Amino acid sequence: MGAETTFVIAQLWMSTLVVGVLLYGVFDYVTARRLETHFMQHPSPHFSHDGLGLHTVYYAIALAFYSVRLNAQDYPFIPVNDTRRLATATDKFLAMLFTANFALSMALLVIISLSE
Repeated sequence: MGAETTFVIAQLWMSTLVVGVLLYGVFDYVTARRLETHFMQHPSPHFSHDGLGLHTVYYAIALAFYSVRLNAQDYPFIPVNDTRRLATATDKFLAMLFTANFALSMALLVIISLSE
């Protein structure tokens, strides 16, 4: 792969990072704040408030993927069933965009690292 192609892919990767940060902020503002407020008012036995940073990512994963492990009642990070019950269509759409952007970013990073 030529230097120009690698440069273009690197620019695409940087744009996915910028879009990812923006999506994180929007998802945090729209979804995570509402869910955190609800979980603080109605405590769950599986919920520990250790800050909002990683909970935003956990909410996105829980809304984007419906795996068997995430359906477990003893999932230690967030109450998955309550998260899915309280989520709106907008929340699920933002979660899918957030995870798809992350996957694209990682794929471009692998392409860049293999081209050198």
